[in-house]
Amino acid sequence: MKFLNADEAIQLIPNNPTILVGGFGRTGFPKTLIKAVIKRKELTDLTIISNNINEDILN
Repeated sequence: MKFLNADEAIQLIPNNPTILVGGFGRTGFPKTLIKAVIKRKELTDLTIISNNINEDILN
């Protein structure tokens, strides 16, 4: 089994995806994954659902 880094994994996501992410506040939140998604400018119609309401999790 080959493990991908976040940038490689993001390339497998098609346009118009819905991605659900979990965690508890800052603990367990996939910050690396979200930052890789943000860098992929050609990805369109993206919906991300998170249970981290009203937290500044990317800084």
